[in-house]
Amino acid sequence: MEVVTHSTVIFLDVDGVLHPLGPNHLPLHSTLSDLTSRADEELASPDTDPARVCDGEFTPECMSNLKKIVADTGASIVLSSTWRETHPSRLAVLQQLAEYDIPPFVGCTPIHGSGSYARASEITAYARENNISKYIALDDQDMDLPPANFVRTDMGSGLTASDAKQAIKKLLNS
Repeated sequence: MEVVTHSTVIFLDVDGVLHPLGPNHLPLHSTLSDLTSRADEELASPDTDPARVCDGEFTPECMSNLKKIVADTGASIVLSSTWRETHPSRLAVLQQLAEYDIPPFVGCTPIHGSGSYARASEITAYARENNISKYIALDDQDMDLPPANFVRTDMGSGLTASDAKQAIKKLLNS
């Protein structure tokens, strides 16, 4: 079991947070062809294929806003997104964090199921097991978490400057 030694944590979703999503819940600025090709590559060899990100994912604005939260609060990142479920996806997130000079994530939440209820349960379990009391979850889906620990992004915009300010305020005031 991973043990986080950091006192402040961001539980990070990717889709709808680090890039906007369209009404079809696919990255707004990516082509279906690119996304399908990447998914096919992952399915063919989920543990060995190198990470790949499609154009339109991990947008500069969203990544800059995440970087500001980390810089202003000293928070560590724990991946709570479905991007934690395969090696290539985790590697892609690590590469994108490095590209924007954001420290790598320090862990991933456990997988208890699917949907926003499961994600809230996974975050709560991880925080409890790792003795983390100061955290924020960034996600585009509503979750059953205390308001002081949650910032919901708009899936069509991703992580905005306003969301970042809200997250910083919550982390520094908790």
